[in-house]
Amino acid sequence: METYYLIDFENVHNAGIANIESMTKTDHVHIFYTQDAKNINITREKKGIEFHEVPVGNQSLDKHLVSYLGYRLGISGKDCRYVI
Repeated sequence: METYYLIDFENVHNAGIANIESMTKTDHVHIFYTQDAKNINITREKKGIEFHEVPVGNQSLDKHLVSYLGYRLGISGKDCRYVI
């Protein structure tokens, strides 16, 4: 089963991606961040990881993350697992 991890980097920082090297081919990581939190300590070329820089604003990151979750649910529905 495909698993999508949607990470609010401003809340978890680098500790939230500590085990990212153990990803499998069915894991997909989406890291949401603003210009205030660009110090992400992973290689940006790693397959299965996508970065989403969103504008700074009141709950902006949360709104973008939830909107992306809705998009993924619309495409895959219950056929995937989602971890926020």
